[in-house]
Amino acid sequence: MAGSRKTKPKAKRAVRAKAKAPKPKRKSTAAPVSPPPALNVKSFAKGHVLFKEGDYADSAYVIVSGAVALSRRDGSGDISTFITLRDGEIFGEMALIVDIRRTATATAHEQTSVIVIGRTEFDYHLAQLNPFVLQILKGLVKRLKDTTDAYME
Repeated sequence: MAGSRKTKPKAKRAVRAKAKAPKPKRKSTAAPVSPPPALNVKSFAKGHVLFKEGDYADSAYVIVSGAVALSRRDGSGDISTFITLRDGEIFGEMALIVDIRRTATATAHEQTSVIVIGRTEFDYHLAQLNPFVLQILKGLVKRLKDTTDAYME
């Protein structure tokens, strides 16, 4: 056959996987935090005060069953209940988010069970948030507090 030429099979090239350099870890400026402990459930009789307006905040609460009334003093010193919370609702979180004293008094409206979320555990969960989202959350809580203060005067 004119013009045809036999070709040798090409030598197989050894395929080497490129070793990927590990990505450098991003340095965190946040203090290390421990994972949260197991759930802490507590029960309270009707009329039990979980915390008072002006108290130092050391925990937030999620209602498992029952109801909790939130009240506060208005400008004239009268105590007014402004909301009653029920199963699945959280309360006491505002003071932890913006690090302020309690803005209301929380009283068991009936026999009530709650999950107690301590400051350490709460801070752990806040530390998991994107810093931008955390700033939005803090801004919303501050505005809510300011609005409630103005309304209660």
